[in-house]
Amino acid sequence: MLSAALPFHVYVLTGSVLATTAMFMARTLPSLILAPFAGVLVDRWDRRTTQIWSDLARGAVVSALIVASSAESIWLVYVVAFMESSISQVARPAVAALVPALVRPEELARANSLSSVRWHMSLILGFPLGGALLALAGFPFVVVIDAISYLVSALLLLGIRPGAYRFSPTSPDRTKSPGRFRDELVEGFRAVAMRRQVAFPVIVFGAIGIASGVVNPLLAPFVKTVLNGGPTEFGWLAASQGIGGVAGGILLGRFWHTARRSAVVFGSMGVGLGLFLMAKIHAFAIPLLGLAAVPAVVGGVTLQTILQEATEDRLRGRIFALLGTISAAVVLLGAGMSGVLGDRVGIVPTITLGAGIFVAAGIVARFCLPASQDRERTP
Repeated sequence: MLSAALPFHVYVLTGSVLATTAMFMARTLPSLILAPFAGVLVDRWDRRTTQIWSDLARGAVVSALIVASSAESIWLVYVVAFMESSISQVARPAVAALVPALVRPEELARANSLSSVRWHMSLILGFPLGGALLALAGFPFVVVIDAISYLVSALLLLGIRPGAYRFSPTSPDRTKSPGRFRDELVEGFRAVAMRRQVAFPVIVFGAIGIASGVVNPLLAPFVKTVLNGGPTEFGWLAASQGIGGVAGGILLGRFWHTARRSAVVFGSMGVGLGLFLMAKIHAFAIPLLGLAAVPAVVGGVTLQTILQEATEDRLRGRIFALLGTISAAVVLLGAGMSGVLGDRVGIVPTITLGAGIFVAAGIVARFCLPASQDRERTP
């Protein structure tokens, strides 16, 4: 709900695409600064406990947005966005690293697919509700609900019993050695740089990240300026992504065992085509964005699973934290392009540019991912 309400709230307060983009940039900066170090901690700490404490901390931080009610207090939005994202640098790689330890290897793709379906179901419900509550009850009410949701998440994570997963955090005595911390950090960098099975999926993630950075900050201005809509329409636009994401999660099963590389190529290029049509055919913008979400999930979940399988458990926290850093760098680049070009050349041409970058990312996937990923695999 807050993801629907906050960008629109910022744009209404400021009337500036650049100000709205700055919020996305504030959420991205911690990935550049903190993520590599957080990855080492994730590989040392119990990942379930890490997620629980991260949820509690983020809920407390988000609560401060209640008083961000004017253009003069917009700075608080940037501070909260930065702090929440800083905590997430520990939580996100912990999630990606824990899932492979909770399921059998042959269940990993299905687990990631179910996680994607769950996330997109939350878009279907949360985004329209967030837009409606912003219009009816006001921004502070949405903030309170978001803070409570973090508490609920922490309580649900208690349902994962300690010791019920195949992961043993590093012995505490290693955390006392700065030298070993540095060595573990370097080991993560080397795994990304030197292992082809890790490096190539990361490259594809980076190409997709640039495109996402260009397009995502423009969705709220697109609804407001091009579609002449309000927060409710923005919520429905995002909900259409949820519907498409659920469909993509179901469709994923048809690709996984026989055509992994093709699934990634189809995913990225399909998103580009959907965004191009959305930018040109405004009357059908909402369903077209939903259609673009179908290949996005097919490609994104497949690519994440490929990377999880290519990384041993003891390195997963660092690998996915470094992936967050690389993704943040390219998303920040794309968001900077989006903010400048959106105000200067227009929202629609900039979204069209982002669509073209998605297509280019599909081409990168075609040549970077090994052909063996399209061979038949045993379920």
